[in-house]
Amino acid sequence: MFFTAAKRMTKAALKNFTAEIRRKRREVSRLQEDLCDMRAVAFQHLDHARSSSDLKGRPLVRIRHGGKMTAGSFEVFDLGDR
Repeated sequence: MFFTAAKRMTKAALKNFTAEIRRKRREVSRLQEDLCDMRAVAFQHLDHARSSSDLKGRPLVRIRHGGKMTAGSFEVFDLGDR
């Protein structure tokens, strides 16, 4: 009788574990989609950006956002002709 109770508990724990894995996978997929959307928006902004460099020689990109110029330090890659 002890083994059947333990077996049921193990099955229940496994079921909860697999449900949690499914939830986490859905969350990761949603976050990846959000990241792709943000990257697309960033590239749209970079099309309108002008670049210079900060004191350490890193590229400094200035982007107009909501009517204000914002600055951030980014790695800029030459993407060539897309």
